[in-house]
Amino acid sequence: MKILFIFSFTVILLSACSKRDAVIEKPVPDDVRILPEMMITELNNAEVKQGQSMAIDLNRDGVRDIVFATWYIGNPNEKEDEVLFFASTGTESALMLGGENDSPRFGIDEMISEQPSSGFEWYVIGQAELAKKNIGLVGAPYWEKPWKNANHEFLSLRVKKNNAWYYGWVEVSMDTANSKLILHRAAIGMVEGKAVKTGA
Repeated sequence: MKILFIFSFTVILLSACSKRDAVIEKPVPDDVRILPEMMITELNNAEVKQGQSMAIDLNRDGVRDIVFATWYIGNPNEKEDEVLFFASTGTESALMLGGENDSPRFGIDEMISEQPSSGFEWYVIGQAELAKKNIGLVGAPYWEKPWKNANHEFLSLRVKKNNAWYYGWVEVSMDTANSKLILHRAAIGMVEGKAVKTGA
């Protein structure tokens, strides 16, 4: 049931309207660099906290390619609540996902291509669970999921345009002390099907 609710919320975020509309809480700035084979958008350390979301249009075609958001989940059976930080894509973009909706953390100067990392596959309408804060009735909150201590690492994605895939990334950090996801940069290749290097 929890996954169904999150999926429905994701569909609403991605399909409600274009990036130009006011519902986007943190619009992407216009600081864009176009390199010979890549388009890089500076996100200026944009923050996503509980109850917030941010959509990114990597190739500036007016379509939301990826949304970063949170979901508050009450779990009375475990006597704790959860705050999930996640990224989602729509029908024209895909995330590299494995078990438990995890996505691999790429370091700088690594390649993202059609061939997914071992144990992962490309999924459209994908949801990557980045970090999860568990808040119990007693004791200090604790964090789970692979991106909980990410520091300038890269989330892979690909975007479809004219039936061809273009590969890209979003540079991400997680600040658990202040319960926020930080978005540094986003990039998309400009040559169809060509692998891209992180941190270009």
